Amino acid sequence: PETAPAVASLLTGLYQDRHGVPWNRANLAKENRTLAEDLKAAGYSTAAFVGNRLVDRSHEFTQGFDHEETVAAEIVAGTASSDDRLAARAGLW
Repeated sequence: PETAPAVASLLTGLYQDRHGVPWNRANLAKENRTLAEDLKAAGYSTAAFVGNRLVDRSHEFTQGFDHEETVAAEIVAGTASSDDRLAARAGLW
């Protein structure tokens, strides 16, 4: 499947026809309960470090996380890649 439907399934435990994300650029409906929400209810702190704009806050994929950061998928010559920046931010958290 495409990225957004696959990530929606990972976050909700639901099949594509149940979570309502049939393609990329679709929003994850707020009525879906996410793993982050279940972890928060169990007393865990959660964070989402997102390197793909198809599954970021603008598409509701970070619902339930206590902390969220999106790192633009831009690579500037001579600097760390966006993946390296994302990993560094996650490590600091």
